[in-house]
Amino acid sequence: MAVLFFFVMAVLVTFIAYPVNVPYIEDRLTSTILPCIPYLFMGYLFKPSDELLKRLANWCCIAIVASVAYKFFYMQTRDLGEDEMAAAYSILPIALIVTNQAFKERKPLYIIFTIIGFIYTLAMGTRGPILILMCFIAFCIYYYTKLKTKYKVIFIVVIGAIALWFYNSEYWTELLIYARLKMSENGFSTRIIDKALEGETISNTSGRDNIYAILLDKLKDRLFLGYGVYGEWQFVGVYAHNIYIEILFAFGVVIGGIILALLIGSYIKSLIRTKNTAAFEWLVLWGMFIFIRGLLSGSFFEWQVFFLIGLTVRYCKFNRYDSEELEVGK
Repeated sequence: MAVLFFFVMAVLVTFIAYPVNVPYIEDRLTSTILPCIPYLFMGYLFKPSDELLKRLANWCCIAIVASVAYKFFYMQTRDLGEDEMAAAYSILPIALIVTNQAFKERKPLYIIFTIIGFIYTLAMGTRGPILILMCFIAFCIYYYTKLKTKYKVIFIVVIGAIALWFYNSEYWTELLIYARLKMSENGFSTRIIDKALEGETISNTSGRDNIYAILLDKLKDRLFLGYGVYGEWQFVGVYAHNIYIEILFAFGVVIGGIILALLIGSYIKSLIRTKNTAAFEWLVLWGMFIFIRGLLSGSFFEWQVFFLIGLTVRYCKFNRYDSEELEVGK
């Protein structure tokens, strides 16, 4: 309830203290802000189990088929445009759930759909989802590999070294050129591959640097008070494209810093505290989705953020677990 109270008070105080923000809040109150509230309770009440995650993975395989069919047989054949970033982030949680199940059970079905999900995400041409998926795969390799910790570290270092060598070799360039050709032939976006061939996959920020520069410069004028909820819109006309800057800009460095510390600290505490392996996997999955995305394009007022907050509060609060949560952690 404390989280919900703060959430409501933040919006109400903005209405009173920052009237210039009111039009931006009113435009998004029913479409963006209020729909976040139910997910806070959903996360709080959600009790992951191995059986539930397996069922979700099965449904996610169907969702991947539906997404690919929609892209190929509906959108492409009708020459309809699509927000590829939104499509990539929509398919990403589904791909992460299937990926987790593929590493856990090592069944061909899940492995095949993990590959399809990765290719589909890559085809959308958005770096954020690709980075999140690759980080989650690295976690799964470490978490599910049945080796001692030191050998896991050695294994990841070796894989990383091979990947680095491949990245700096001519084979990488040849692979990108071939992939761009095939993706172009099938109507997929080649944006991410074009950036990679230009050496800008990581460095290119698609204009976000300008947004960050403007907001950080404006923040200096109201370092301790901030500009309220959606305060960045009056200066850049869009959301901040960075959760951390968005929170600091809205609440100032003191309150904003406390909020970020509580979010990250509570999340880490929940990971340490839970003895339910399914809950641990679920927390890692959503944590990577939120915290990594937050660096690239995410916003605080998204249902995924509030769902994770609900999960975090649940596993920070309870000392004892329900019968389906008694599985000893790894």
